[in-house]
Amino acid sequence: MRIVCIAVVFLVMTTGLFAQYGEESFHSEDPVTGDPASVEVSNPMLEKDEVDFFESEAPVELGAEMMVTSKLKFVNIPLKYKLKKLANMSFSVNLPIIFQKKLEYEFPAEYDAKDGGISDINVGISYFKPEIIKDYKGKASFKVSLPTGDHENTVEYEDIDYAVPLGTGAWGMTAGAGLSGAIADGNFNVNASYKIYTYNEKIFESAWGSRTVTNTKRGNRILLNGTFRRQFNRIKITGVTQFVMIGDGHTKSKTTYDDGTPDWKTDNDIDNNITTLDVGLEGEYKIDKYFLKKVFAKFRLPLMTNTGKSLKDLERPIMISFGFKTQL
Repeated sequence: MRIVCIAVVFLVMTTGLFAQYGEESFHSEDPVTGDPASVEVSNPMLEKDEVDFFESEAPVELGAEMMVTSKLKFVNIPLKYKLKKLANMSFSVNLPIIFQKKLEYEFPAEYDAKDGGISDINVGISYFKPEIIKDYKGKASFKVSLPTGDHENTVEYEDIDYAVPLGTGAWGMTAGAGLSGAIADGNFNVNASYKIYTYNEKIFESAWGSRTVTNTKRGNRILLNGTFRRQFNRIKITGVTQFVMIGDGHTKSKTTYDDGTPDWKTDNDIDNNITTLDVGLEGEYKIDKYFLKKVFAKFRLPLMTNTGKSLKDLERPIMISFGFKTQL
């Protein structure tokens, strides 16, 4: 019965995904491009890289979190499994499904390109130490993001394809560590993580006999996160501060020609660095009824956004999310 109830809630939360496919997606030879970096840098909650010290004792924890901004609506499905044979270790999977992502174009026509689908799935493993030093807990994690989101996804409008990337098109590796302890009748949590990417690839074959292979790499990312949590009976209130810094990217390309023209190569840095600072407030209510264990809501407010030239018009809207957790 519990599994059936979970399936019903999941179906309700993902109904919006299938509603988006009334608009067909196309893969053009020469689409108008958007910056795929906006998938992550404008919405750092999408990847769920924060190290959470407030885990349950249950062997399996499952949930769903619906997140909404003015330009992005998606649900994240997290699954955590505690490894029985390895004490204090757990395995996690995060499945982000984009209901609707919107990119606003002004050229060649004013058009709001919208589409949805699966984004980059994250898998990871973490180690928790109950007392790394006196009265303080420690945790380390390693995560891999898979290139499951379509970074070449496009939407057609008036015979022109507009890019709406749903993922990075590259593998990502994140190492993180954190510390937690009690303070002022509550609990604090500080975490730092570092992420690197591989190159993605795009191939363009022109009608006049040329073939261009472009490889693009995102800049490395540093994430610092701090929280303070207080509990009031069944309610937990958490304040959040998050700092993200991403370096410049890099791109290289090679064009070959059927008519014997010498190859053309490029190798350049991309001025798409970004530094952000967010604050947030989270509330969680313990239910322990039916299949639900907890329900929660989150609010994130961007305080600072500094970007390189290629992202100078990037807007980071307020983000609101809500969801539930259950245990099996």
